[in-house]
Amino acid sequence: MKDSKRTDLKDQLDKTKVVKDSINALFDAILDKEDKRQGLTRDSQGPLVDIQTASQYIDGNISPVSETDRRVFKKAEDSVNGVVGRVNTFYDGLWKEYRSMMEKVSLSSFKEYPSIK
Repeated sequence: MKDSKRTDLKDQLDKTKVVKDSINALFDAILDKEDKRQGLTRDSQGPLVDIQTASQYIDGNISPVSETDRRVFKKAEDSVNGVVGRVNTFYDGLWKEYRSMMEKVSLSSFKEYPSIK
């Protein structure tokens, strides 16, 4: 769309940027933001870290499941459910609007070229 030089696509370009930013925010919520600092950092968070922590607690335990194990598992479960809720909200709201708007746009991926003589 940027290369089409059509002035009537400004709203679509703006909405595309919003959708891209929303998708990136969802990826950050799932995979954790990329930390650009050098060296070892311990700020990781998000559902994948919570799942890994719960797995380590439960898998490494030879005794019956403890209250701590249950608490760590519940934190992982809540973390995953929170992200799933955000993803579903995105697809039920912003994505439906965006898709509907973009399906109405007549945009060809092909450029017309004159015949070679």
